[in-house]
Parts: sequence; C-alpha cells; structure tokens
Amino acid sequence: MKKIIILTSHELRHKFFGYYLNTQRGIKLLYVVHEKMNKLSENKKFQNSNIFKKHINHRKISEKKYFSKYKNKYNSMFVKKGAVNEAAFIEKIRSDNPDYIVTFGCSILKENFIKNFKNKTINIHLGLSPYYKGSGTNFFPFVNEELQFLGSTIMKISKKIDGGDIISQVRPKIYSSDKIHDIGNRIILKTAKVIKKIILSKKIISYKKRATKRSRYFKREDFTVKVLKKAINNLKLGAVDSYLKNENQLKKKYPIIIKY
Repeated sequence: MKKIIILTSHELRHKFFGYYLNTQRGIKLLYVVHEKMNKLSENKKFQNSNIFKKHINHRKISEKKYFSKYKNKYNSMFVKKGAVNEAAFIEKIRSDNPDYIVTFGCSILKENFIKNFKNKTINIHLGLSPYYKGSGTNFFPFVNEELQFLGSTIMKISKKIDGGDIISQVRPKIYSSDKIHDIGNRIILKTAKVIKKIILSKKIISYKKRATKRSRYFKREDFTVKVLKKAINNLKLGAVDSYLKNENQLKKKYPIIIKY
C-alpha cells in the first residue's frame, strides 16, 4: 500500500485528484492539503469584461462535466497561501512519512521543502515543459496556434520553475468540436491516471532531461482580455481542425517523454 499526500489548490479540478486517487486500490491517501490561492475570477481588471466572464463560466461548466461524478470523502485541510513551506508543516509531513507527495497547483515549493522531500515529490505541471513554462501553459498554445504543446509534464521537484527532470508527459486526445476547457480538463483526467501508474509501479522512478531551443515562458499577468479574444477567435477560425490535419507530423517534430 502506497501512502500519499496531495498538495493542491481548491477548485473542483484540484479536488478531483483527491477524489480519484482516494479510490484506487493499492493507494492510501493520507490527506489532501488545499491551499487558498488567488482566483483569476476575482481579479478586478477583468470585472467589466463579458468575454472574460463567459470564459470563467465555461470553465465551471466544463469542470462539472468532467469531474462532478468523482465524489467521495477524503481527509483534507485548508491552509493559507504559502503555508506548505512553513517549518511546522514540513515537520508534519515528515512525521506522517508518505511514500509520495503529489503537488498540483500549490505555491512554489522552497528550498527547505525540496531538500526534505526531493525524492518523494511528484510535481504536475500543466503544459509540456520545456516547450511551455510558467502560467497558462494550456491556454497560450491557443493564442499562438500551437496545439501540439497542449498537455502535462510530470516531473521531479526543482528550484527552477517547471525545470525539473521529467518522469513522463501527457498529450490529450483532441476532437474537432473541442473548446479550450474541454481539452484542459481531458488533460487533467489523463494525468491523474498516469500519476496512479507511477505511484503503483514497482519500478524505481527514473527521470529524463528534455533540452530544446524552442521554449516559451508566460507569467500570470500575460493573460489579458486581448489575448483571450485572440484565442477564442483562433478557435472560430478553425485552429483545432488545422492542428488535426497536421497532428502526426507535429507530434514527431516536437516529441514528448512517455514512460507510463
């Protein structure tokens, strides 16, 4: 039985990891730590934007569609932003002695945390690193019409943002009718299944580096109404169908690491 702890945020997509992994045979979920984070929907600069409100509403609807069927009780705690790096919290995790700590959407983990749990932490980065790093890494491919970079990277924890060695990566199945949140939530579903395989694997976790000159980095403030409009317009103009026509060639040109 593998004992795990999840460090994450508090939206439905984050709670889903607790719901899903808590029901998997061979996994004992000790608890989920939900860290209170600043919501994009509460950002004042978007309050008067109807297109932004629709975008957030579509995300809520899509999350319910993909994740609402996963509901079961698990042990949880809600903490303030940054609490996962506090000495008392680190000591608690040490005393609970998990086999793995799964991190998804929590605060950036600092050196003391990394030092204590370096070989136990499985970090989920939504986006294909090192092609896309930072924030909004499954949104900006729609802005740039680069859907080949949609996915997730499961990696070793590192002091460099999204810079850890890679355990495995995920690319989603994409359909012609897909919208932004459909693909994003399908990535999360597939990632959870890969995390399960990693945790239950009898093999020692191994890591690979992915070096590339082709890398983009985005910050939270790079998300604006202007780029949101561009992403939506690209979808209307057939960005998904355009990608699907060249999908096999693009996957070969920009390979990912798949081990699970």
